[in-house]
Amino acid sequence: MSPTIEKRFDIGCNFCGKINDGTHMFVAGLYGYICSPCITLCVNTLALVADGSVSPHPLKDEKN
Repeated sequence: MSPTIEKRFDIGCNFCGKINDGTHMFVAGLYGYICSPCITLCVNTLALVADGSVSPHPLKDEKN
């Protein structure tokens, strides 16, 4: 399933919890939605990692 752009008003961002108020677009994925401000934040963060400005931290294993 490829992502689609959503302009519905009954959805919210699965990352920040923002409810669609009509001012931002949401991208629909297989299991949820992400708003355009969160997409921008992710793109900027990945760019910082790519150019070496920041280093990613390993995720903690929540199973233990």
